[in-house]
Amino acid sequence: MECDILLVNAIGPGFTGDSARRAGLGGSELEIVQISEELAAKGYSVQVANGVAAPAESHGVHYTPLGQLPPEVKCRALYIERGTELPPTVKFHADTIVIRATDIMCEFYEPHRKMLSEGHALLVGVSQWQLRQFRDAIPGIRTMCIPPMLGPKI
Repeated sequence: MECDILLVNAIGPGFTGDSARRAGLGGSELEIVQISEELAAKGYSVQVANGVAAPAESHGVHYTPLGQLPPEVKCRALYIERGTELPPTVKFHADTIVIRATDIMCEFYEPHRKMLSEGHALLVGVSQWQLRQFRDAIPGIRTMCIPPMLGPKI
């Protein structure tokens, strides 16, 4: 599989942009829908791997069951939602790896600690207050603050 951006989320139920419009979603999942649809609208090839039962397409975004990713994935950016462990059977090649933090520093982020502490991933959080907790807990971590991204679209 090759794409510009792969967003990976193993938390909660599977979803697509269409299912979000029909039944609603939690904030983190809704943010993934909004980010992925905006990036697709700008011409990027966007895949979301989550708990969907079957591959689907919604508003220019391709959704793939997390358990059905091919053995090798190449992308420009790999966006990993908090608490999501990457499947060990998949080899990921990414120019940039982002861990999205929507919570305070807690056990959700333990799967990412090594990647973050070794500088292989950038942690993107919602406030400097939140990011200070991560910097205190994980020496050497790289962080970026992007305030909450939810908008009135969905």
